[in-house]
Amino acid sequence: MTPTGLRKVGLVLTGIVMGLLGLAIGVWFYLQAARIDEVRTNIGERVRLARDAIEHIDIIEEDAFRIALRDVALFDEEGDTILAAPTLTMTLDATTITGDGAIEFYDVEIDDPFARLIQSPGGEWNFANAVGMTAAGEAVETEDGRPLAFRGVTISNGRLILAIPEEEQPAEESAFLVNLPRAVISGTPYQIYNVDGVQAELASFTMDPETGWRAELAALSADIERPEIRIAQMAGSVQQAGDDAVEFDLATLQWGNSEVQGAGTVTFVEEGLLYDVQLAFERLQFPDIQPLFPTLPDEGSARFALGVESIDAKRLALNVTDMVATSGSSRMSGGVQLAAGGGTPFALMAADLTLDPLNLQTLVQLGFAEEFPVLGEVRGRITTENAPSGRAVVDLTAILVPAEDPEALPSTILATGDIQLSGPEGALSLDGLTLSARPLHLASFRSLAPARANLMRGDITGSVTLAGTLSDVRFRDGELTYVVGDAPPTRLNDLTGRISTSPELSYEIEAVASPLALATLTELFPALPFEEATVSGPVRLVGDQRDLDLSASLSGTAGGIEVEGSLAFGEPMRFDINGSVRAFAAGMILRPELPTTGPLTGSFALNGTTQQFSFDVDLTQAGGRFDLAGSVTMGSEEPVFQVAGQVNNFRLGSLMGSPELFPDPMSGTVAVEGGDGTPYVFDFDLAGAVGQLDLAGFYSAGEIPSYEARGNIIGLDLSRIPFAAALPPTLLTGAVDIRGRGITPETIEGSFGFDLTNSTVSGLPLDMALGRVDISGGVMVIDTLDIALEETQLTAVGSWGLTTPAPEPLRFAFNSPDLTFLRRMLAPTDLVPPEVAGSIQATGQVAGSFRYPEITTDLTARSLRYLDWTASNIEASVEASRSEVGGWSGEGRLEGDVVVLAGIETLQTVRVEANGNEGSLAFGLFAARNEGSDLTFSGLLELEGIFPRGIGLQAMALRLDGVGWQLLNPSRIQYTASQGLLVENLALQRTGQESGVININGAIPPSGIANFTLNAVNFDLADLNRLTPNVPVLEGMLSMEALLTGPVEDPELTIEAQLDSLQYEGVVTERINLDALYADRQLRATGEGIIAGQRLFGLDATIPMTLRLQQMIPSLELVRTEPINVSLVADSLPLDLIAAAIPGFAEGAGAAQAQINVSGSVDEPQLAGWMRMEGGAMLVEALGARYTDIRMDLVLARNEVVVNDFSATSDGTIEVSGSVAFPAGSPARVALSASFNDFRAADNPELGTVTISGQLAALGPLAGPVLTGQIEISESTFQVPELGAAQPGLELGYTDIAELTTPVEGATVLVPPLFGDLRIDGVQVIIGESVWLESSELRVQIGGDVVVYRTGDELRVFGALQALRGTYALEISAIVREFDVISGRVQFFGTSDLNPSVDILAGYRVRGSTVGRGGDLTILVQVTGTLLSPRLQLGADTPVPISEADLISYLLFGQPSFELGGVTRSFAEQILVQEVVGGLIASELERPILRAGLCDWVRVLPGATTSITSIFGAGGGPLAGAVIECGWEIANDLFLTGQTGIGGLFGGEFTDYRVGVEWQIDDQWMWEASYGTVQRDPAFRNLIPGGRSDLQFSTELRRQWEYGLPRQQTRIDFTPEEPIPGDSGPPLPPTPVLPPPTDPPATTNEPEPDPNIPTP
Repeated sequence: MTPTGLRKVGLVLTGIVMGLLGLAIGVWFYLQAARIDEVRTNIGERVRLARDAIEHIDIIEEDAFRIALRDVALFDEEGDTILAAPTLTMTLDATTITGDGAIEFYDVEIDDPFARLIQSPGGEWNFANAVGMTAAGEAVETEDGRPLAFRGVTISNGRLILAIPEEEQPAEESAFLVNLPRAVISGTPYQIYNVDGVQAELASFTMDPETGWRAELAALSADIERPEIRIAQMAGSVQQAGDDAVEFDLATLQWGNSEVQGAGTVTFVEEGLLYDVQLAFERLQFPDIQPLFPTLPDEGSARFALGVESIDAKRLALNVTDMVATSGSSRMSGGVQLAAGGGTPFALMAADLTLDPLNLQTLVQLGFAEEFPVLGEVRGRITTENAPSGRAVVDLTAILVPAEDPEALPSTILATGDIQLSGPEGALSLDGLTLSARPLHLASFRSLAPARANLMRGDITGSVTLAGTLSDVRFRDGELTYVVGDAPPTRLNDLTGRISTSPELSYEIEAVASPLALATLTELFPALPFEEATVSGPVRLVGDQRDLDLSASLSGTAGGIEVEGSLAFGEPMRFDINGSVRAFAAGMILRPELPTTGPLTGSFALNGTTQQFSFDVDLTQAGGRFDLAGSVTMGSEEPVFQVAGQVNNFRLGSLMGSPELFPDPMSGTVAVEGGDGTPYVFDFDLAGAVGQLDLAGFYSAGEIPSYEARGNIIGLDLSRIPFAAALPPTLLTGAVDIRGRGITPETIEGSFGFDLTNSTVSGLPLDMALGRVDISGGVMVIDTLDIALEETQLTAVGSWGLTTPAPEPLRFAFNSPDLTFLRRMLAPTDLVPPEVAGSIQATGQVAGSFRYPEITTDLTARSLRYLDWTASNIEASVEASRSEVGGWSGEGRLEGDVVVLAGIETLQTVRVEANGNEGSLAFGLFAARNEGSDLTFSGLLELEGIFPRGIGLQAMALRLDGVGWQLLNPSRIQYTASQGLLVENLALQRTGQESGVININGAIPPSGIANFTLNAVNFDLADLNRLTPNVPVLEGMLSMEALLTGPVEDPELTIEAQLDSLQYEGVVTERINLDALYADRQLRATGEGIIAGQRLFGLDATIPMTLRLQQMIPSLELVRTEPINVSLVADSLPLDLIAAAIPGFAEGAGAAQAQINVSGSVDEPQLAGWMRMEGGAMLVEALGARYTDIRMDLVLARNEVVVNDFSATSDGTIEVSGSVAFPAGSPARVALSASFNDFRAADNPELGTVTISGQLAALGPLAGPVLTGQIEISESTFQVPELGAAQPGLELGYTDIAELTTPVEGATVLVPPLFGDLRIDGVQVIIGESVWLESSELRVQIGGDVVVYRTGDELRVFGALQALRGTYALEISAIVREFDVISGRVQFFGTSDLNPSVDILAGYRVRGSTVGRGGDLTILVQVTGTLLSPRLQLGADTPVPISEADLISYLLFGQPSFELGGVTRSFAEQILVQEVVGGLIASELERPILRAGLCDWVRVLPGATTSITSIFGAGGGPLAGAVIECGWEIANDLFLTGQTGIGGLFGGEFTDYRVGVEWQIDDQWMWEASYGTVQRDPAFRNLIPGGRSDLQFSTELRRQWEYGLPRQQTRIDFTPEEPIPGDSGPPLPPTPVLPPPTDPPATTNEPEPDPNIPTP
């Protein structure tokens, strides 16, 4: 408002003062307008006012007049009313009329006033243009006057309409504002505010022509309609400040539960209003301002100070300080300065905000965003404190989970750095902000791209630095890592680029893949055949909404690939891609099932659109090339393509996108064209491992397709065709001729023929394979079908109707005199097991039609075997047919002799006859086990299709070795899913010396009422074993009655049973009684056992449970919260009875006593009682150990079972103590400890003999306790798998020697049995004295220690075992050489397969050999690799390498191969006799010595012979010069050894003896002393005078040094031809040291050091 406007209003008010009543109206005008610049009052001496305008004038007292004025109105230039009041009453202080002071009025009352305030589009208010006033319809004239003062002004029931021109708000601001009523005034849209029920008290209102006006508001309340807000209290003051400003001081403004205070100035300028306001919101409840801001949440509050200062007339600076705002789980504190208004977006000027936290759902509720795809919260701070001018420091952390899966792993995103508060055009600038993912789970954001949800997998970690604005984001210094599935990580370094959305989307992205894991692509697109190879290099993408340019240059160990091109996103999309590959090793990239023969090099190009494009591919490979060109055009329904080219030794299928089609290399020409309604014409001439295919023809699709393929095949191997991979390998050669149309019986017509010659199947000669079939008019005519494979023949000739019956039948004959040909033919497949034998002859014919066939066949089989089913003779015949009305019907007969059923039951005779149709099948059966045992059975089998649904028994007689059972009357058994089980009148009676009866009757439906009874009287349990010998031998008479009644969802079950004279495993009881009743969710049972006139046990139990039989599936469940009561008394329970009842235990001895009571509930049991045993014994069959002197003392008290004592003896002792607790509301817990003292835990020939000492403890839940502790194994022998599976790392050149080893299939690891969910946490196992590993080829003493962990089903072992001494027998053909173990190490890496690495070095001494020096030669064998995949290598201790052939020759003949050519035949015979015969005899001598325990290790060495005749001559045979060596461990690390000649036992002499002592002082030092015969080569013994052998004493002190590397065993200095798993990489980790960590060490399978690094 301008100063002129203010003066104009003042003139009007002067006239009111002169007329008294007009003066009161002027006061009303001032009170409502509140926009006066100055008031120039000049009260005249007379009042010019119409008499009718005055309601009345009362003289209250002297100089006080009460004046009432009616129909007062203020109007503008257009004559529109601004203010109106029906009545205005006030009191005039007459004494103030005279003089120069203010004219005063008091007790002013304004009833039902109405104000209509409108602001023009230019910002001017209508009350500023007031031109006149009326009272009672008469005009009021004004004159200048004096100051005015009004005291005690009361406004009652006021009403106000406020209209403000509507301004266009920015979208981000308008979204938060209330939707107000709107109206159009003079063509301008306005927002309308309606205020009703205004009640106000003004303490004073003054107007002065010099200072302006001022109002003191004592109280105000009002109702705002839209938005609906109730102002409960408003107080304060407002006054004019100069010609163009208004000042206010708001003492309070209260509405709802909110309150605000403040003060400020509003200045009027031509452009609008300028604000300088400070407000304090002491309490602000979000529901109170929801009418103004509908997006606010329903709950929340805030406290803050708000400063409002105008930047200009259109834009404000809002400064929020001391803020604390909460809503739900969100909390925000601090302050922020914003710029808003003027038609531009919010701008952040300054900030110091702490989010602790900010829940993302709060942003949704506030309307800042629509529904987020994730849930989570943001914590951190945004502040301008200590930040450069114009910037803010950001430190935020967001924790996010998918909205659809709140329990998923959370993603963590960090935003750190500083941002520029006002960038270009005032927008927020992101310069300096870094985003980090730690990690980001892409699955959390699948809802952002639902069409690509399958690709939103994996985790991203890393960071990127941002710049620019939200509409123009630039990024740099990106370092991202992407991991998905089992693929190695993919990393993008130096990620830079820009993404802009203004004026349209455009982007430019560059990065360096370092590396790109190609397996990542396979994880995302499973059809891609990539393996774990990686490539690295730059990648660049540039584009917008219409175009994309891309380029990449990637390389790695698998070669390189470059691609460059462009895409144009239109309809259709256009592309132009060119690329090349160089040394591209597809074998390192593609999966193993897609092998390639070498790296690829070449180029490729694609050009065109998605509707039509051309391609050109030219790739070369080591020994192969692929050159193909063509085009593809999208037709109306399918593509039309034209492809032609040449392949040379190339895997065509992998490049065609169907690797399974041609997986092997092919060579030849390829041409294909057609599609979209035109025939596919092809011409292939290809040759490869699958054979040669020279085929040409066409295929025309349609409702009835037509086709033709003619040509030749040469050496075709069907097993190499993927869809026929299950077939045996073949070599088929011949001609193929196929011409026809249609593929269904109704449409097919044509001619089909093949003629194969010079062919084989699995190496078996295919003598004939000739076929010719013509199909026409719905009839298939087989002119010729002759197949002869070895002795098996199949022939067929005739016709068969496909849609109509043929004029003559199709006759066939099959004859196979030896079915073992199937084993040979199908050995490479899984179609037929190897246990197939016998002969089959079958003849028959097929008549009728395909839909209604008539089949007749006769079959004869001899000596038939299939797995464990065998038959000496089988004769069978079948006649079957299918009709349109009755379906299938027929009859059959089968007779068999000596039939073995699954290796369990042998029947001497079997006869079956049957006839029937699709509804029923009448049959008769006779089966005889022997003369005294047979079964006769007849009845009617009820069918539903081909599935039985019931059987009617007409007669049955069963004889079991003189005991018979027979069916008393016809009965019926039926079972269907809809009706359940029905048994009618099934009654069996036992005949013989002891009679018995079994009756079964009733029904158990899937739903409804059950009524089922079972009654048995005097059932002899011995009959079970007579019927099935595999059943344990039981004797006794059982009588019982069981009754099941009631609804199947809650039935009643009654059981009464008595067992007399039970005998089992030598235990005899007199009687066992059991009575049980299940009803009302309770099982009540009583029972007792009597033995030798004394009560064996007594039982009385009430157990809460539920029993259901719905859908015929029994469901039994304990009710865990209802009372339970179980009482068990065992006066003398034989341990042999317990052992017989528990699988795996036997030979029990002794007895146990117990008194046990259980009360409370299943969840909260209360225990009482005890259990004791003295002098018990039991055999654990799996371990082979018998535990004796078993002592047990258990006490049950409250919710705990306390083990006071449990001990047993097995050579040594075991002692157990502790408790098992059943706490209320929690799972049962165990706390047990066990102490072992030389306890023989196992004594099993297959497992070994194990003796342990130490302590173990089990602590934790009973269902999964944690086992800890330490044990030592000593005086033990472990049987280990054969190392015969070791694969030699050399090719044996000695052609007469068989391969050293053969692979072992299905190798397994022997693991001690572990039960339940037992978790092992770092149990240390120490290998003590005299612990040996044994197999038929190995006997090694070991030492060391390992640490064992178990979680779930995975057992992990860490640590190492050392081989101290022993022997290893290497078998070469029939000759065995025993090597002495020099050193060895078995390293466990904690892998779940328990497959440790092995490194064992052993030596064999060849006496008198000369290899560049005199003396003996030691041949070394080293076993490396892993226990399941061992590898064997040979070497020698010579400085000059020895060839592999010579090493074998030394082992066999004691001489190199080059010297064997001149030896005499007698010498060769001598060697063979000595080594073969002597070696066999020596090994047989060693075994009994070891089994007898005479020594810890033993070795017998056969001596030399002079000729083959010495085997039986005076020379004494092959052991005439034999030597025996033995060793004993007499103390810890102290060994006694002895050697003597035993030739005197075999006709030779007793020579060559030696005794010695070995002391392993520590890991480095060893001392050895010996006394005995001087060892000389046999060739020089005769030179000693008298043939006497000298004696000598010797001693040795040895020390071993190691440098640099961790301790390793001696290695042979040779490199394997192929890498061995576990033989390269960093050194082995050290053995873990107790106490172990809670979690097992990270599982690694680190290999051993490089064998080429020498070890001292």
